[in-house]
Amino acid sequence: MRAGVVEPQATPRPVGSDEVLARIIVAHGGEHVEERPLRIGRIIVGRTVDNDVQIDSKYISRHHCQITTTAEGSVLEDLNSTNGVYVKSKRVRRQHLNDGDVVVLGKHEIMYLDERSARGRAAALEPTGDHPAIDESGEPDDEAPAAGTA
Repeated sequence: MRAGVVEPQATPRPVGSDEVLARIIVAHGGEHVEERPLRIGRIIVGRTVDNDVQIDSKYISRHHCQITTTAEGSVLEDLNSTNGVYVKSKRVRRQHLNDGDVVVLGKHEIMYLDERSARGRAAALEPTGDHPAIDESGEPDDEAPAAGTA
C-alpha cells in the first residue's frame, strides 16, 4: 500500500458449472491412457462401465475412488477399495489434491493438474503497467546519452 492510496482488493471471480477447474491424466506404465477435465461436481473412478472414469484392471475395485471438485479445490476419497489409494507413497482415505499430485491406483497413475493455480501463475506474470518495459534486445537506446556524455 502506497501512502494515501488504497489498493483495490482482489475479488474472487464466480465460477461457472461448465468451467474446467482441473484435469486428470490417467497413465499406465508411463503411457497416457485418458485425460479428463474436472468441473464442479464429482467423478467416480473404478473398474466397471458405470463409472465416470473406467480403468479395466484386476487391481481396481468396481467403485475405487471419487474426486469431488468445488470452486476452492478437489478432494480425493477412497470408496473402500480393496487395494487402496496412494498419494506420495502413502495410503490415504481422503486427500485434498494439489497441483501435480500423482495418485496411484493399482498399476495406474492419475496426475492431478489444477487449472486454477495455472491461471494464478499466468495472472502473476501479466504486466501491471507500473514500470517501464525492459528492452532485452541488447541494442543501445538512441535516446539515452552515451556513457560519460551527460
